[in-house]
Amino acid sequence: MRLHWFVTSSALLAACAGSSGFREHDTEVAAWSHAERDRVTSADVAFGSELDRAALVAAVLARNPDLEAARASWRAAIASYPGATALPDPTASYEMAPLTIGSDVRFGQRVAVSQKLPWPGKRALAGEAALADADAAEADYATLRLALAEATVDAFDDDYVAARALEVNAHHHALFERIEKSAIAQYTVGKASQQDPIEARTEIIALDRERLALETQQRDAVARLNRLLHRHPDAELPPPPAKLEIGDAAPASTEPHPQLVAAKARLRARTADVDRADRAFYPDVEVMASYDSLWDAWQQRWMIGVAIDIPLQRSKRRADGERAQAEQAKATAEIESTSDMLDEQRDRAARAIDEGRRALTLDEQQLVPAARERVDAALAGFSSGQNTFSTVVMAEHMLRDAELQVEQSRAELDRRLAALDRAEGRVAGGAR
Repeated sequence: MRLHWFVTSSALLAACAGSSGFREHDTEVAAWSHAERDRVTSADVAFGSELDRAALVAAVLARNPDLEAARASWRAAIASYPGATALPDPTASYEMAPLTIGSDVRFGQRVAVSQKLPWPGKRALAGEAALADADAAEADYATLRLALAEATVDAFDDDYVAARALEVNAHHHALFERIEKSAIAQYTVGKASQQDPIEARTEIIALDRERLALETQQRDAVARLNRLLHRHPDAELPPPPAKLEIGDAAPASTEPHPQLVAAKARLRARTADVDRADRAFYPDVEVMASYDSLWDAWQQRWMIGVAIDIPLQRSKRRADGERAQAEQAKATAEIESTSDMLDEQRDRAARAIDEGRRALTLDEQQLVPAARERVDAALAGFSSGQNTFSTVVMAEHMLRDAELQVEQSRAELDRRLAALDRAEGRVAGGAR
């Protein structure tokens, strides 16, 4: 009766623990299936005549192989739950007395079946650890999505800056060609030195060399985008937009950051490991049933029994417990470290965005207009003989730097918004 009570209660406890765990497991499977479905339906994102940042991020999140690897790791973590909570396989054995074959005595044989039953709670704790690890893998997958989105925005902005720099280069190349003609005309009538046309030609050559470097920078940015898209580095992409639109930062997110979710899930898993290490001091039980034909009385041929593990190797169990407690302490510290890091990233990104907006306003409203006025004044002074040609060259350099600075400030502000999105747990690159 006691054995029957133990077996029945163990089964009931396992069923109660397993039903809740399997519901959580089914929820994880559904979440993974949803992520897989999103990947399949968004795999063929088409680009238009102009590279769209949001569509580009969506394409990267659909095609990137690193994300596929993280999704597979998440699926593997989910799949570990049924094995963690399953009973050990039963054991069946068969024995026979060969010398009884063909003899005058009864044929002797023995059949036995046994099933090991872990101490109540051990399987539930193993399942709890497996589910927590699956939660952590899901959060790691979400964290990687945030990182890939930010990396895509960064490469997109580099492509944008290179394209705008090439436009600025072409504009000033044409400007210096006009200046060269003016210098030649001034030299012809004796109002300029022979050095002025030579200096203008030198600036044109420098712009040609600058264009070569900028084209390389743009190819590098496109290659990075193609790598994120899992395409050949030389694959064609549409040009970036003529102007990078910068919106407002989104409100602070109320959802927990995936990195923090992952850290907390790992703490749950390690806490379950500590509890499992405590349960290791409790013995597992094995129930057995057998039939032995060697007994003369039929009442003696059927046997049932029970075996109990004797946990004598306590030093090993204590060592496992200490290791589990150390891993638990590590997971606790990681939560605190992750929380501090995210707070610092959000604060730094918010301050950087404020600085970037003010810098962009100064560049657009003051720096570029002042540089253009200086070029106009230098050209007028050179034509009238009041300025040297070097004054024109210097003014043109300042205008070119100012125009490029505006585009760089715009792209840098976009990067800082993307950094804030990642720190807040949002996918960067969408409508802000």
